[in-house]
Amino acid sequence: MTLWVVLVGGYCAILNITVISVALPDIQTDLGGSIDVDWVATAFLVGVVFGLPATGWLADRFGRKTVYSACVVVFGIGSLLCAWAPDMSLLVGGRFVQGTGGGALIPVGMTIVLEAFPPEKRGTAMGLWGIGTAGAPAAGPVVGGWLVTSVGWRSIFVVFVALAAVALVFALALLPSSGYRQRRRFDALGWCMASAVAVLAVIAVRQAPSLGGTSPVLWAMAAAVVVLSLWLVLRSLKVSDPIIDFRMFGNWTFNLTVALTAFINVAQYARVNFLAVELQTVRGFDAQYVGLLLAPAAIGVALAGPLGGRLTDRVGARTPVICGLVAIVVSMWMLATLRTDTPSWQIAVALVLQGCGIGLANMPVTVASMNSLPQRYVAQGSAITNLAGQFSAAAGAAMFGALLVAQVGNATGEGVPAGTAQEAFNNLFLTAFWVAVGGLLVAFLLPGKRRYAVLSRLRADEAAAETPSRS
Repeated sequence: MTLWVVLVGGYCAILNITVISVALPDIQTDLGGSIDVDWVATAFLVGVVFGLPATGWLADRFGRKTVYSACVVVFGIGSLLCAWAPDMSLLVGGRFVQGTGGGALIPVGMTIVLEAFPPEKRGTAMGLWGIGTAGAPAAGPVVGGWLVTSVGWRSIFVVFVALAAVALVFALALLPSSGYRQRRRFDALGWCMASAVAVLAVIAVRQAPSLGGTSPVLWAMAAAVVVLSLWLVLRSLKVSDPIIDFRMFGNWTFNLTVALTAFINVAQYARVNFLAVELQTVRGFDAQYVGLLLAPAAIGVALAGPLGGRLTDRVGARTPVICGLVAIVVSMWMLATLRTDTPSWQIAVALVLQGCGIGLANMPVTVASMNSLPQRYVAQGSAITNLAGQFSAAAGAAMFGALLVAQVGNATGEGVPAGTAQEAFNNLFLTAFWVAVGGLLVAFLLPGKRRYAVLSRLRADEAAAETPSRS
C-alpha cells in the first residue's frame, strides 16, 4: 500500500515536467506579456532545485510521512495558483511553488519505498514504482495534448489540484510513520549555498541559448556556480552536520549511478522535449495526434519497469542497465535517421523500444545507488540523485536547443523547409545517441551479481541493527 500511495505523488511531480510542453503555444497566445513563455517550464525546475538540497535534512528530522504530506500540500497550492493565474508573471510564480513541493516528492517518496522493503526486494518494489516515475515523462505529452485540445491549458493544473488532494488523503491515512530519524542542526548557510548553486546553474543552462556564449551575464553566473560549489564542498568537509555530506561521493558505486542518471536523463529528455516539436514542425501534426503518437514510450516503460526491478533483485543492476541502455542507443539511432516521409508506425516502434530501455535501466540504477549507501545517507543520496537528474535534463534541453538554433536559427525548426528542419532534428538525436553510448560504457562498471549481493546483505544487516532506534 505504501508503494501505491507514494506512486500517486511521484507521478504528479514528474508528469508535471513534460505535460506542459504541448501547452506552451496556447499559454503564450492567452497570456503573452513581457515574460518569455519558456519561463513556465524553467520556473518549475528552479523551484525543484531550490528545495531539493534541504530534503534530506527535513526527511531525517521530521519524518518521511510528515515531509511527504507537506510537499503534496505545497504542490497543490502551486497548481491552484497556476490554474487561476490571470497573467504570465503569476503563472511563473505558481510554477515555482509547484516545483518546490513537487521536486521533493520524488526523493522523499523514493526513500519511503526503499525503507518499506528489505534490500533484496527493493528492485521489484522500485520497478513497480518506476511505472509511474519513469513512465510519466512519456505520458506527459499524451495527457497534455488531449487536455489542451479538448478543454484548454488551465485544465492541466485543475487536474493536478485534484490529484494532490487525493494524494494527501492517502498519505495521511496510509503512509507509515516509521523510518530513519536523526536530530541534527540545520545547516542554513550550506542550504543557501547549495540552493544558490543549483538555481544559478539551471537558469544559466536554460537561458544560455538566448543569452549567447559571449554574454557577461552568463559567464558571471557560471563563475558564481564554480566558486560557490568549491566553497560548499570544502565547507561540508569541515562542519559536523552539513546540509549535503559530500563524503558520500567517496563511494564508487554511488558516483557511477549519479553519472548514469545524468546520461539517461539527457538522452530521455531529448526525445521528451524535442520529438513533439519535430512532429509538429516537420509533419504538421496537431498536439493531440502528437500526444497519441508518443504514447508507446509510456507503454514500453510500463512493460519493462517491473522486469528491470525483478532482474536487479536476482542478478544485480549491471545486466538490466546494460540491456536498457542498448535499447535506448538503438532507438536514438532510429530517431536520428528519420526522413520526412518515415511512416508513423516506425516512429512508434522506436518509442516502444526506448520506453522499454528506460524502464529496464532507470530503477536498477536507483536501487544500486541507494543500496551502495549507509542508511544515514539514503535521504541525502536520493535528493542528490534527483538533483543530478533534474539538472542534466535542463542542461540537455539547453544544449539541444542551442544546437537547433545554430542550425536553423530557432529552437523549433519553424520557418525553414521541412527537409532542412528534419536534418537539424536528426543531428540533435544523433548527439543524444552518443550521450546514450557514453552511458552504456559507464554501465559496464556497475557491480555484478556477487558484488550487488554483498551490498544488499550489508544494507540488510544495517537496517536490522538500527530498527530499535527508529520511530
